[in-house]
Amino acid sequence: MGIQSTSFIKNAIEGSRPIQLTFADVVDSDILSTASFYYDPPGSALKSTQQLNVDWSRFENHTFFNSAEAKVNVGFDQMINGYPFDGTRAEVEQFLGKLTGYERWLFDRFPRYRGALHMSGTQVGEDHDGTKGTFIVVQDIAGASFPDIARKRTGEGVLDPGTSSFSIELQLYVPEIANDVQVVCQKTSSDTQSGFVLYLTSSATTSAVEARFTVLSGSAAVTAAGTLTKGRYNHVCAVFDRTNTIPVARMYLDAALAQESSSVWELGQILSPGSSFTVGTGSAFNVKGSQVLPRQTLSGTLDELRVFHAVRTPAQQSQYAAKSVFTTPDMRLYFRFNEPPPPLSTNSTDAVNSIVLDSSGNSLHSYVTGFTGSLRIDAASDPFNPMTYERAEFAPVLFPAHSGVMGLNSEQLTSASLYDIANPNLITRLIPPHYLLEGQVNDGLDTERGQMDEPYGGSSIPGTGKLGGTQYILSFLYVWARFFDEMKMFVDAFSTLRTVGYDPIDTVPDSFLESMVRQQGFDLPPLFSDATVEQYLNAENIERDISTNALPLRTVRNQLLRRVMVALPDVIRSKGTQHSIKAFLRAVGIDPDNSMRIREYGGPTVRQLAHARESKRSMMTMVPFGTSSYLTSDPLSGSRLEVGFPQPRGTMVQKSMQPPHGISDNKNDGLLTSGSWTVETAVQWTTAQINSMTYATQGLTRIIANGTDVPVLSGGALLASLIAVSGSGDQFVKLFVRPGVDFNSPTLVMSVPAPVFDRNRWHVSFGCRRNDEIGSIVSSSYFLRAARSDGGKVTDLWVTSSFFNELSGSEKNAFRELSIPPGPNETGPMLQVGAGAPIGAITPFAFLNDTVAIGTNEPIITNFDGQMSDLRFWSRALELDEWREHVRNPKSLGVEDPLVNYNFGRTRSGSFGRLRVDTLGARSTTPTALGAVTFYDMSLNGRHMSGSGFEPGMQPTVPTQIDHSTISPYFDEAATDEKVRIRGLQVLDDETPLAIQAPVYEMPRGEEPADDTRFALEFSLVDALNRDIVNMFSTLDAFDDALGNPELAFSEDYPDLARMRDLYFNRLTGRLDFKAFFEFFRWFDGSIGTFIAQLVPRKTRFKGTNFVIESHMLERAKVTYRTADSHLEESQRVRIGSSIVHANIDASIGKF
Repeated sequence: MGIQSTSFIKNAIEGSRPIQLTFADVVDSDILSTASFYYDPPGSALKSTQQLNVDWSRFENHTFFNSAEAKVNVGFDQMINGYPFDGTRAEVEQFLGKLTGYERWLFDRFPRYRGALHMSGTQVGEDHDGTKGTFIVVQDIAGASFPDIARKRTGEGVLDPGTSSFSIELQLYVPEIANDVQVVCQKTSSDTQSGFVLYLTSSATTSAVEARFTVLSGSAAVTAAGTLTKGRYNHVCAVFDRTNTIPVARMYLDAALAQESSSVWELGQILSPGSSFTVGTGSAFNVKGSQVLPRQTLSGTLDELRVFHAVRTPAQQSQYAAKSVFTTPDMRLYFRFNEPPPPLSTNSTDAVNSIVLDSSGNSLHSYVTGFTGSLRIDAASDPFNPMTYERAEFAPVLFPAHSGVMGLNSEQLTSASLYDIANPNLITRLIPPHYLLEGQVNDGLDTERGQMDEPYGGSSIPGTGKLGGTQYILSFLYVWARFFDEMKMFVDAFSTLRTVGYDPIDTVPDSFLESMVRQQGFDLPPLFSDATVEQYLNAENIERDISTNALPLRTVRNQLLRRVMVALPDVIRSKGTQHSIKAFLRAVGIDPDNSMRIREYGGPTVRQLAHARESKRSMMTMVPFGTSSYLTSDPLSGSRLEVGFPQPRGTMVQKSMQPPHGISDNKNDGLLTSGSWTVETAVQWTTAQINSMTYATQGLTRIIANGTDVPVLSGGALLASLIAVSGSGDQFVKLFVRPGVDFNSPTLVMSVPAPVFDRNRWHVSFGCRRNDEIGSIVSSSYFLRAARSDGGKVTDLWVTSSFFNELSGSEKNAFRELSIPPGPNETGPMLQVGAGAPIGAITPFAFLNDTVAIGTNEPIITNFDGQMSDLRFWSRALELDEWREHVRNPKSLGVEDPLVNYNFGRTRSGSFGRLRVDTLGARSTTPTALGAVTFYDMSLNGRHMSGSGFEPGMQPTVPTQIDHSTISPYFDEAATDEKVRIRGLQVLDDETPLAIQAPVYEMPRGEEPADDTRFALEFSLVDALNRDIVNMFSTLDAFDDALGNPELAFSEDYPDLARMRDLYFNRLTGRLDFKAFFEFFRWFDGSIGTFIAQLVPRKTRFKGTNFVIESHMLERAKVTYRTADSHLEESQRVRIGSSIVHANIDASIGKF
């Protein structure tokens, strides 16, 4: 390369941002060009208006003296006649680097097309040599087609390998039909004594076919074969390798060697001068005296057909099987098949419509024989097409007569014409007008401007576009005007050097972002120091070994820098606190509350488990409902497999098939509402939703039943209805319950004065505690609750309950008994939300449908115009403390005793009472064209909610940020972020656990905190596991009992802890990705950790970022005491044998 070139590469690549660099990364690039900015390191001088953050869609932002119409057409001419679609990587980079900012913006908006070519084969017996079927005949003459614009027009043959190795590579889809012999591609001499053929053998099956690759030279031949799978694309690579003394043929399928030729032949030159290279058809040829006769043209689909005069290695095949490639010196033919469907010409019968462009640089452009427009396949919409990583950026449609190109040109010219009319600084208005009049006459033009402002012309392949002519003086003026515009934009950019925002328009260029951070007194290290050139600049192979990504890491880095700069004022103001660190981490896209553990050492010496909590901020989702949105759950019923409360009515049978207890033979036992139960959810109305509410009273959720006796249009049998009432008076949440069938069945009405329309997130819950659970003979206890939390602290809480005898006589309670068909409750109750079918009367049954007897129509109101999330159904009555924990932590599914009531256990008595439905979370289907959607049941019980009325094709959930608190899984660690503690209060409360009655003048010595100045960021793979495990608990009392039970003093383990561990891990279906987590830690430690060190106060002992290997909270070591049987006779002792060892401990009491 030379000393100067090597030095430039070092400066360009290293600069302030070292990345991994190998010669192979830049061997065919524009890195040596000093005119290009593409490889410049951060902080380099600006070289192109592409580097300016301008809204290029508005001409007033970038066109001051030039004609906007001329600018548009010159830009189109640059793209259509200048883009090297058959060029090398360096040539493409040079082209893109020379574009102005507007031209690059225009290039990005050109239509794109990634395609494949379908080959319509003939049947056996049909003529396959020229009149029927689909095939391509490539004249082996460089530049024979379109010689005026051909890159290579020597007229020589380029496909004959002679004495070189060569490879044929393509993606081939073979349909699931029987076939006879078909040629994929062939180039043989007229006497078929020399050349090569890739063909399919005859196959009567619809599942597979053998592909053979044969190379001929005189009487010698070598063949390799492989079996293709029909009904899918196969990546085929046929290689003829002359690198050794004895040449061999190899067949690769999906980059794996299928077969290597075994014949030992010394083949001479492979020459077939004057013959064409055919695709999809061929002629008969002889292989060792046996004739192979093609009987059909090819049936299938082709993509990415490449011919190299070199050996394609398996690594190259794997790397580029799903990607397009740039031309290289050893490439001889490259059909990408990215030509869009016709019309590609103003003449519908023009042969250009059937063109296949050669992207190898050898100008072997060809035509498809037997072509129709339907043969062009849109690969982007074809789910079977394997070219998933082909970059659309390098597949622009450059046919000047293509409708998309002409439409874009017309759109831009319309806007440009209006701008030119209003632009007082247009350069033609700044010179004496007689100059233009004289030029018009001299150049013989109809108007002063000639044809420059007319639509861009051309009706053929890329490179044949036609730019309208204008007079010479205007051409000269437009050149200078373009230069003046570019200079003015650079000057104007000085005003943005101190402006930064999330929206990059009219802000500092990306090249200067790093210097802005340094000017604020911070040194931000490289964010992607271990990235390769292809990852950092080209967006290749970032997520996995082979991939193409939407954004290169350089763009990601610039976006992160912008976010850091926006957040920096807040970071500086709070420097020295956890807030500054968290603000910075959020700016770079890291969730500090869930991705790591921020640990300040120390804390009080006396702790209470009830107050071992951590504050968190999480992104969750809510489901916005429209005026016609509704959802219904699957029936709340199933098989009764558990014993205990509620006592089964039937007998537990089939214990061998359903161990350990069997299954109840009474179907009513399977009703999840047959015992105690709870419904809970979270609701919220935004300002916009409140302003657009169709009804002041909103239906939150309801329980319905259905059966053959319930009319379809009645909306179902309404058993319970929860509504929220607003209006001119007070707001309140109201519950109606009436599960009785008869018209004289009683109705329960209860309410709480919760102001749920205050735009905050509210948690509401209602349920039933069955009569025999509370010792009542008849009446059950129904409850209604509403609460709001702020940052994990419950600030508003309303609770009410009432005894209620659901039945007036001998009628059935629909919560506890199914109807015998026909009836109103044949499958069991269901949850429902939203405005489904209107609730109407269902005579002869009553329920809440009978609004006349109830005296109000409020129960049948179904309209809900707000947002809802976390709709859950429990087959038990949640205790108030359990529900309060769910309010404080929306992620919590905690119960008092996980061994009995956690969702994944059913062996213990009472385990019927557990979570049965958990839906309206993040997991759902995308609404169909009719708005139908399904929200999955995250409890893994399979009771999903489905409905319709949602916006088609749009995500049915919206993200929402929630501040909450969780039980700390690290309750036994000496760490706290509360170094200022209130010890004396006039009025004691639960939120200040260490406080005592004021006044307090001295702290008890036993409670003096053990604070110190150590601070660390800890990464643990187990941390996320612990934070999920802790959601099993509503309090830590069960955990405390499992560890502190005095009966376990001499036990070798904690039995209840082991049972909890088994319960929890029953729900996990995947494995922890240790490698991915450690890679994240490496990146964080090398890039982010050094910046955080600059935010820590000098007096703080920052211990850095640490990778912690630890046990999860349900896996604890147990000290084994060897004195458990010391009270027995020596002959009966098991643990300590024949002697007792006493330890003498000498110690003194002192202050630490």
